[in-house]
Amino acid sequence: MPCNSVYCISGAGVYDGNYGIAPTTHNGFDYFTGDTSPTYYIFSSITENCWCLSTVLDGPCLLFGKTPCLSSCPDLCDSFFGVGPCPTPTPTPTPFCDIDFEAVLDCAVTPTPTVTPTVTPTPTVTPTPTQTNPCGGISLTVTAVNYPASPTPTPTVTPTPTPDITRPCNFTGVVTFNSIDDFLRCVISKKFRDCSNGFLFHSTQVILTPSGVVPTVGTVFRANINGDSVCVVYDGQVENISGADDIILLDEIGQESLGACNNCVPIPSQTPTPTPTNTPTPTPSQVPVDCDEFLIENTDPFNSNLYDYKNCDDEFVSVSIPASGSVTICASVAPMDSTFNITLIGPCLI
Repeated sequence: MPCNSVYCISGAGVYDGNYGIAPTTHNGFDYFTGDTSPTYYIFSSITENCWCLSTVLDGPCLLFGKTPCLSSCPDLCDSFFGVGPCPTPTPTPTPFCDIDFEAVLDCAVTPTPTVTPTVTPTPTVTPTPTQTNPCGGISLTVTAVNYPASPTPTPTVTPTPTPDITRPCNFTGVVTFNSIDDFLRCVISKKFRDCSNGFLFHSTQVILTPSGVVPTVGTVFRANINGDSVCVVYDGQVENISGADDIILLDEIGQESLGACNNCVPIPSQTPTPTPTNTPTPTPSQVPVDCDEFLIENTDPFNSNLYDYKNCDDEFVSVSIPASGSVTICASVAPMDSTFNITLIGPCLI
């Protein structure tokens, strides 16, 4: 089914306006150009897997749609987005009876004097002659209201109910308002999953990669979350969760499907942990059972490479292995890396 040719954004501040279909497509879908200033675009974002609004095509999303995206036509938040064009504001009605009457009566007439009757023993009343109307052809109906001097009670006024105003809009659903700064956000959070224990973190912040772009689903990052160094996988966006975690992406490690979680090591806190001085530590004759010996072989025949891992004391270690060379290490887990062949030898003894 083809998309509508015009869509409307109303109630979103600077993004309000009509968005018309463009003559070409983008990312395999129609896209729409606003009549706003500056110009905004509505397009299907591959990186966000949703419909979004931005100042440029494939730019950072300022308004988000649902993810994963299941619609081939624009789908943003129902609270401010709908099929357009936007309704024209209803003009202010003119008062029902607002007529300015102006009448000029310019008819100066000298009245004919009344005949005074002659006094006789038997008085005879002489009638006053009827005056001729000097303003023939002019008709005027006058209604007079006599207000007596004594005060009269004020009549009780029955209030007239005001009819409901019909609005040319029909909005349903639940509306949630967030503070508007540089971006307008719906009730959508970005979800990150801890590589080591699967713990989930959510945030409604605008989160970008170290290179300044939107993260892609399935990418592993070394991040600072709520003040701690954590290795996480970006799992995309979720609805109806207003996340409050403070997430800053520090390093992009790679794709989870290629074993990037094994190559990501959180940076330990720089705050020293006090160690009691009066408790003697026995020297073990054998390292813990979960510590094994591994043979690490560099498969690059031309270059030496650094191999990063945690030793049996849970300390971060980086060892340089020459081209086509190998080393033996003791570790609880040997991270997989496409540059090295890793062989388990057995328990690591002192």
